Amino acid sequence: MTLRPLLATGALLLLLNPMALAQKSGGGGGTMKRGGSIDTRPLPGRPDRSLLLPDTVLARVPGRADLTLRAFRQAAERAGQPADSLTPQSRREFLGLLIERELLAARVAEERWVWPARDSAQYVALRDRLALDAVLEAALTETSRRRARAGQPPLEDRGALGVAARESALVLLAPRYQDDLVGRVAAAFDSLPKRGPDMSLGEQLRVAGLLPRLAPADTSGVLAESRVGTYTVPQLMSAWRKLNPLYRPRIEGVAAVHDLIGNGLFERYLREQAASNHLEQHPAMVRTLRERAELTEITLFVQREVYDRIARDSLTLRRHFRASGHQFDIPEHAMLLRMTLPTREAAQHMAERLTDPAEAESLVVRGTRQGAEFRERVTAGSDSALYARARSAGVGAVLLPDSTAEGWRAVRVMALEKAYARTFDEARQLVAKDWVDREAERRMQALLDDLKRRRPVLVNDRVLALRSLPAEKAAR
Repeated sequence: MTLRPLLATGALLLLLNPMALAQKSGGGGGTMKRGGSIDTRPLPGRPDRSLLLPDTVLARVPGRADLTLRAFRQAAERAGQPADSLTPQSRREFLGLLIERELLAARVAEERWVWPARDSAQYVALRDRLALDAVLEAALTETSRRRARAGQPPLEDRGALGVAARESALVLLAPRYQDDLVGRVAAAFDSLPKRGPDMSLGEQLRVAGLLPRLAPADTSGVLAESRVGTYTVPQLMSAWRKLNPLYRPRIEGVAAVHDLIGNGLFERYLREQAASNHLEQHPAMVRTLRERAELTEITLFVQREVYDRIARDSLTLRRHFRASGHQFDIPEHAMLLRMTLPTREAAQHMAERLTDPAEAESLVVRGTRQGAEFRERVTAGSDSALYARARSAGVGAVLLPDSTAEGWRAVRVMALEKAYARTFDEARQLVAKDWVDREAERRMQALLDDLKRRRPVLVNDRVLALRSLPAEKAAR
């Protein structure tokens, strides 16, 4: 079982989910549920060593850099809630989360770690993306400046600015296109069926995923030569496959294929710029990669020390099932087919299509095949208003679109089910998840408590007790 964020253990929640603070506090600076609490009171008869800390330092973890006011503010901002919005209590709890993260980082630094291939690949991909982002930003900035010097109007749209930067780079790269092959590739793209409004959603998904068919002799051909090397059909098709089928543009004509080739050559040009400028040595990039490596090793450590030690045999799970009472019973509920779309008009159009039972069933099946789940179980406890509407409308009814935080939803009532008690076999996956979550929380807390005993932490209670944190300039 893979590592997942723990529900109440602060350090892992913060590390794996940057919105953890906002979720735990409920926003607005309210008191959080259990955070990374740590007892900083001095023992009777002993001096309070935290008085040794300057006002710019909130905590000191042995073997780690000090947790300063500036670092605290930056971490709170990344978590989605400014430090000044926190109450003194939630401020202390959030600091506890940061301390737990530092304790884990100090512990993993004591070992040499061998990363799984997947983690190594993700690290390399992050390094590549950071370098590309940096040189792309530089290219966009230079393009804006060049347009300004030439008296051209500024391009507010980032996409249009990117196209302008690409075209400027292509002047330097001087691509020479193989017109015959480019024409045949354009014809192959043009032969793909078009998505139409009369198609079912499933058919639109199928059409979007189609790839152009090329003659065997063309599948390895060179499309263009340039100052950064050749660009081939396999390279173009590889880039095309990486695009989400739902967002692939319609390729029509030679000019559109030239754009695809230009994108590939521009990306290669940016990579060369990143390598020649040694961006991997830039302090911001070094810091980001170091944090990612640290997080990866903390994840491996927690997997080994927490998750890998949890028993998952049938006897253990059955014992947990029996001890859980009626926790895994299914309450009275409605099974809905729910689609959320960006506009009311789109949701209304979808609602009209959902009136056809065959269309609705086809959508469920195709969504499941592609890893999308459109079905949803709704109870009086999970969404009382929607459940009441579904019960009132009855099975087969399509509810009028309504607005939600995610957009406009169209809903078809697929079934209304009575409450019933699951057997162990029916609930086994839920039982296993609940057991692992609870046991992981217990083991994780024990691990953190042990780390706190091994590395005594100094916390600046004077600053934490203030009604508000000192101004930013005081942290410099």
